[in-house]
Amino acid sequence: MKLADKIREIATRLLEKSRSNEVNWQKGDDYPRLWFVVRFEKSHLELRYYAPSADPDVIALSLHNEDGTEVGKLTADEDPENADWKLLEGLWREAERLATGWDKVIEDVERGINAKGPIGLPS
Repeated sequence: MKLADKIREIATRLLEKSRSNEVNWQKGDDYPRLWFVVRFEKSHLELRYYAPSADPDVIALSLHNEDGTEVGKLTADEDPENADWKLLEGLWREAERLATGWDKVIEDVERGINAKGPIGLPS
């Protein structure tokens, strides 16, 4: 089996587990770029989204050993017909949701807005 095929399998499983809220995605630390990481005992994976101004967007899922060396990568250019793009874009959306908690913020704000009377905590 090719390494790229194995990474596709990993990405597919990560997407399934992310949709079930079972992945501890963390935000990467090179501000202002947003990227996501999942850490394991002796390795980690990184999910990055590149949006160059003149070229199609690119999403990359890379695997790293315990020293931080990249040992494999799956990349996809923005193309709705590309299966790798669909997979990695879905993974990006789930990683972003879990790492930033935007879904919980939306729930909290909607709960407040839908309540009767004034909204927002008093100062």
